[in-house]
Amino acid sequence: MKKIYRSVLSLLLAAALLCTWLPAGVGAHEAEMLDYSQADEIFDGLYRRIQSHKTPMDDARRAEAVEAYLENAEGVKPGTVRRMGNALTWETDDGVACHFSPRLYKLMTEDATAAAEPSDSRKTMELTPPAAKSTTASGRDVYLFAPYYGLDNDFEGEDGSYDEWGGILAHFTDGDYYLYEREAATIDAIADALENSAMVIIDSHGNTDTGDIYGTSSYICLQSGRGITAADYSYDPAAGVSHAYYAGTSVNGAMSYYEVDGTAIANHMERNASNNLLWNATCFGMTTDGICGPLLRRGVGVVYGYSCEVSFGGDQCWMEVFMDEMTNGKTVRDAAASMKRECGAWDYSRQICEANGWTSYWINHTAADAVANGEAFPVFVSARDSYPANPNAVQNVYSDWQLPRMELTLELRLPDGVKSPNIEGYVFYEGRLPTPAGRPRNQEHDYSFVGWSFVDFAPSQTLPGSLYSPGQEFSFGYYDDSDPLSFGDNSAVLFGVYSYRDGNRLLYTTQVPDGPYDPYDPSAMFHDMPYGTWYYDSVRFAVAEELVTGYTDGTFRPENTLRRSEAVAILYRAAGSPPVEPEAIFEDVAVTDWHAAAVTWAVRNNIVKGVSETRFAPDQLVTRGQMAVFLYRFAGAANESTGAIAAFPDAASVPDWAAKEMAWAVETGLINGSRINGQDYLQPMSTATRAQYVTILMRYMTA
Repeated sequence: MKKIYRSVLSLLLAAALLCTWLPAGVGAHEAEMLDYSQADEIFDGLYRRIQSHKTPMDDARRAEAVEAYLENAEGVKPGTVRRMGNALTWETDDGVACHFSPRLYKLMTEDATAAAEPSDSRKTMELTPPAAKSTTASGRDVYLFAPYYGLDNDFEGEDGSYDEWGGILAHFTDGDYYLYEREAATIDAIADALENSAMVIIDSHGNTDTGDIYGTSSYICLQSGRGITAADYSYDPAAGVSHAYYAGTSVNGAMSYYEVDGTAIANHMERNASNNLLWNATCFGMTTDGICGPLLRRGVGVVYGYSCEVSFGGDQCWMEVFMDEMTNGKTVRDAAASMKRECGAWDYSRQICEANGWTSYWINHTAADAVANGEAFPVFVSARDSYPANPNAVQNVYSDWQLPRMELTLELRLPDGVKSPNIEGYVFYEGRLPTPAGRPRNQEHDYSFVGWSFVDFAPSQTLPGSLYSPGQEFSFGYYDDSDPLSFGDNSAVLFGVYSYRDGNRLLYTTQVPDGPYDPYDPSAMFHDMPYGTWYYDSVRFAVAEELVTGYTDGTFRPENTLRRSEAVAILYRAAGSPPVEPEAIFEDVAVTDWHAAAVTWAVRNNIVKGVSETRFAPDQLVTRGQMAVFLYRFAGAANESTGAIAAFPDAASVPDWAAKEMAWAVETGLINGSRINGQDYLQPMSTATRAQYVTILMRYMTA
């Protein structure tokens, strides 16, 4: 990456490291280590050749000097020296493919002060011996590979937010987090992690075989060559490259550079990946499809990387927005759109420069500016996103991949007669505690809901624990959150607390005694029928008389508007469902329709008519005036007076065809009107609800 230090953008989530040792399933390969002494001697010689020049050398002259040296260098296998731009590759007699890269040479000769050693509190995978491979993969774990943490102060190591986000992501997926630093970040460890993980993050240097944007393949740099084989280093004539190179050791001897591409990693995988995401935070990771292509073919779901050399500040900005969106349950498509919107679609955008406090001189205002200046564009490749023909351009991302999420449930326990559905969500979900609907079925006391408690307790004058009010904020699984209303496991329970008076004592309890058993209790039968509503008794009557049923989702929907088909079906049942052969009276009612028999019965008994000679309109909504007409005809009434409706403020709105029917309904006590601002209104043209209809029908049938 470009040597610009990351600015630490604030994370809203507190970070903590999931400390663990080497997971089962990682490190089963033999820790093979080739002899690199011959390669190191060649690198030492060519470094001396370059440094012997007294005048400054540009990349082209430096490449010429290296090429001239390699022609006669001892240990270089004849016929293997290849120059690609200003980079050179060759093979040693010992079978190691070597790579002289102009950009890595600059890194090696900077002699930057090494970063501090990791503290003892950060347990990493460094130099941990191999463990047996597990036969199953969780697909929930998160891995961070950081070959140069603690060695290269361009990488922040202990304080870096990749380390923070690794733990956060694993908390979100309900998996474990593993950090592989320095020599532990081997090719085999990466291969095994890709087989077992939800996400793999690589925070390292990257390169191409040419050392620039014109490469044939892209490579990830590792500090360790352990596990890289002679087969990995062998030249692939079809690809025109080796899939692994050794690029030497820095002048201060602290950092080595072993380069591997996607083919080399895929060849070390023993089984396919499980549709996971590889976040490859390296320079030139997507200059070619040399990393993403082979890994996608081995089952990786999404690969992310950069088209060019990327700044640490740009990578940091994109990463933080993307990871935050993924933990909000967003798709890669939506998270990619958010990170480009907030950080810009190329490195050194206005947003990235402002976030890092960089001078406005560095800002690339347009994509053309970014291309001209060799800046990086973020690139995603997936089953829905082909490797772009031009990676140095703004990409539209279509992947619908989502991070697997830990599902959590907040169970709400309440007395019979009271309803409040359990709250289900994912980690980092935020909500407010609800107010339960209904009243306890037991009417011995006037029970009042006062809040929620973690404690289940019998009647008491004092609360045995904290009380949480409706509307109070809660969250699911916030990272390292000590708030008692941040639920971090899969079975959190809150109990509804009720108060009541017993003489002069005010008592609290979660254990309200159940009332008498009622086989037709609507509150027990339907989710949306709490005890104590004005229509509770009428719905109970209608259910007991088998006039109505609920819906398949367990609801009654009392406030749903009534349809003509429902109105005649309920009347048909009230009549005892007499035997009738459905007839094709109307074009819009087939003899096989569920309401066909009821419509035939209602028409033959002059209870309803069609809206025309050929149409019944079964889905048309019923008004309160029509409801009165249906009941009037059902009852066989013979009322001719309309005086009973004269006292209502909206009597003039009653149509002539419903006047005597509504007057009859008022006189017999079936309709009382709807009270609005202290007055009763007939509202004849308002649509009737299921609750209103069964209430009026109960009054008629029990009169």
